[in-house]
Amino acid sequence: MRTYEVFIGDSRVELAKLTGRKYKAVITSPPYNIGKGYATYQDKRIEISYQIMLRDVFRECVRMLTPDGLLFINIADEAANWFRSHDAMKVLESQLPIKLVHRIVWKKPYVQALAVEKQLGFAHEFIFVFAKTDNYRFKYYESNDVWEFYARKGDTDHPAVYPPELPIRCAKLVCNEGDWILDPFGGTGTTIVAARELGLNATICELSKEYIPDIKKNIRWGQSLDGDELFQLYYDGLLQEQQYCAPPISVSWSEGTDEENKPEEPLKEGLAKWF
Repeated sequence: MRTYEVFIGDSRVELAKLTGRKYKAVITSPPYNIGKGYATYQDKRIEISYQIMLRDVFRECVRMLTPDGLLFINIADEAANWFRSHDAMKVLESQLPIKLVHRIVWKKPYVQALAVEKQLGFAHEFIFVFAKTDNYRFKYYESNDVWEFYARKGDTDHPAVYPPELPIRCAKLVCNEGDWILDPFGGTGTTIVAARELGLNATICELSKEYIPDIKKNIRWGQSLDGDELFQLYYDGLLQEQQYCAPPISVSWSEGTDEENKPEEPLKEGLAKWF
């Protein structure tokens, strides 16, 4: 059975409650600290406060990362500080038991030109890849470390949605079917979309309850792909809602058997009792 968990709340608090769980990959895009208009989170704070927040969140992520797992962090620079993302990642590396093993460039095929004379449009972002040990291996072949795919906004008020291609390609580098992946800045649930695509289990944390409808819509809450899937929503540390999708049941009978030997309609009703 594949499970998709959505925790609403501060990921520093919610993840600290999880014990015994191990994730093969942490794939996420934290706030960039550039003043985006999130529903709850204040995205413009002094740099030291921002770095402390990242450290505390990723400390919990690293605690639950498998020894051969990888941490993928998508983040970008800004015009006022071209090296801000690299500086933040260096601080993170110095404070946690991880090491930077690669940096992937996400190239965006189309970027709107900026209406300024001395600034070019931002056509790329970075995906920093960290490991806990030297035991990691890239299991999926990528031709190079420049990945090209479109950004997307989607039908949502969330100001910073990343495309599913990003977590899909990251997960394929290290995960096997049935592994768990984690996103501590869950947004509208794109990492669960990737998990469903690849046959993985997933946990996301999202601070703002305002994005619950977007999450449910994006991940197709309760809509089974091939059955045997469990959707769970936690709020205030408690399980508030869940929905189980049972695997399809196929019943065959011999050719020529009369109508009375066919499966009865109550079988369908029985499936609903799984939840």
